[in-house]
Amino acid sequence: MEITTIFLALLALMYLILALRVSIIRPKVGATIGNGKNETLTLAIRVHGNFAEYVPLLIFIMWLLEYNTASTWFLWVFGIALVTGRISHAYGMWNAQTPDIARGVGMLITYGLLLIGPLYLLYFAFT
Repeated sequence: MEITTIFLALLALMYLILALRVSIIRPKVGATIGNGKNETLTLAIRVHGNFAEYVPLLIFIMWLLEYNTASTWFLWVFGIALVTGRISHAYGMWNAQTPDIARGVGMLITYGLLLIGPLYLLYFAFT
């Protein structure tokens, strides 16, 4: 489980950065709960929330793949794609007034992993 552990650690640090961003913006806009109807805070909350919605399932899928002895190269590609996709999505959300290509690429990578990972798990389950 060493490969998954490395990526879990990296993603946990990214989660911390996203959470801190929300915490730093809150006092600046005077919103202790909710979004205070502030667009910047709303955006930070959604970037953090989107990360929290997708990463736990994907890291669990990765762990199960590693547990089922998926190839090392596949696990490295999966993990690099996961980190890259999440960075791309967050960057695209932070730096655009409208949806931009980085955000779209990040979600395409995420959806791809949500397809490929479970299919590989089904392969392990039936072979």
